[in-house]
Amino acid sequence: MSEKRPSMFAPVKQRSFRNLFIGSLFSDSANWLDMTALAVVIAYEWGMGATEIAYMMIVLSLPWIFLGPLVAVWADRLPRRALMVICVLIRACLILGLFFVPNLYAMLCLVFLRATVATLYNPARMSAIRSLVDEEMLPQALSLGQMSMYLTQVGAPMLGGALIPLIGARQVFLVEVGFLLLAALFLSFMPPLKSEAADPNKERAPHFWKQFAEGIGHVRSKRILSVSIILMTIGMFIVMLYDGMLVIWTKDIGLGEHAFGYLISALGIGSVVGALLMGSLPKWHNKPLHTLVALALVCGLLNSVIGLGGLSIFSLDLWLWFLFFMFFGVFSAAATIPFSYIIQKETPGHLIGRVTGVSASTQAASMLLAPATGAWLTSYIKIGGTLLAAGLFMAVIAVFVLMFLTRILREKAGKVTETTAPSA
Repeated sequence: MSEKRPSMFAPVKQRSFRNLFIGSLFSDSANWLDMTALAVVIAYEWGMGATEIAYMMIVLSLPWIFLGPLVAVWADRLPRRALMVICVLIRACLILGLFFVPNLYAMLCLVFLRATVATLYNPARMSAIRSLVDEEMLPQALSLGQMSMYLTQVGAPMLGGALIPLIGARQVFLVEVGFLLLAALFLSFMPPLKSEAADPNKERAPHFWKQFAEGIGHVRSKRILSVSIILMTIGMFIVMLYDGMLVIWTKDIGLGEHAFGYLISALGIGSVVGALLMGSLPKWHNKPLHTLVALALVCGLLNSVIGLGGLSIFSLDLWLWFLFFMFFGVFSAAATIPFSYIIQKETPGHLIGRVTGVSASTQAASMLLAPATGAWLTSYIKIGGTLLAAGLFMAVIAVFVLMFLTRILREKAGKVTETTAPSA
């Protein structure tokens, strides 16, 4: 008789994980409310344009690139529950400051600090998931975490858009503060989750810079881990390409002004479905890298189809594009689950924060480079050509990894055998 696997929502039945999940829902919702209100204050209250909004996006990315791997060391050294609660409360204070902010420069300073706090909170959350659930429930817990992010990514901007005409953009910051206080309340109900970073055989914890080097060294020594991070970094680069160009792409192919919102909604719906499916399907758990590479290949090919549409190679009605983008959202969201699972499975518990910080840093760098690279390519090969080239590049990289997949996994198996072999 085959062993019964946990259901998608089995982790939520555990009180400790349930508090983390609900706290994350409020925290993630606050994050997306923040983005909506910031853009409205810049564009409407201060009458500024795309350049100033671009400054804000750059300032949001910089801490993830340059501070993330450093700050993540503390996520492994400090008690996780206390760290997460303190980070959320600091964010609440910073967001309250945005309610009173007088100009763009003060806003950018607070946004930078808020992003810096997030670089500490997110690795701690990944470590907490590892500590709170049994290994057999890890795929479901990771899927629920991604689902929380996608649900709030769709729902929070809609809530913000509904609240702004009623109470004003700045008052949305106060709503966000309320969400963060609720997040801190639920997170405080978790177990203490003491740090695993200190070596239990030593009286003193390793030096900060030694711990920092351990995180990077672990990524470099694990081929399956470094390959997965490279694939996800390329994937995030492509996501930022079509995110930034989608509104112009819809205009170029004559879908109308309303099409952009519909297609963004389709991506969001597909993302939620993708996270649900990956949490419900058990077969990929034993071959997460195979699954990640296959999904990367599909996403690359789907992105190429979008590029071909932009080049007017073929045309579709809006409802067909809606279905296509929903389908695209399913596969792109599904790819994040085996990626998170690989990080958890290939990383000791005391290094989760640092490895997560390294991964987030590379992805943030690619996301920052994507708009400028896309604008440069578009000036030569148009938007359709840029999206086609990006999709084909992703597909080629995935095929290349597939060709060497057996060798990568053989290296992993060899290291496991070497590690577990009894000493003479």
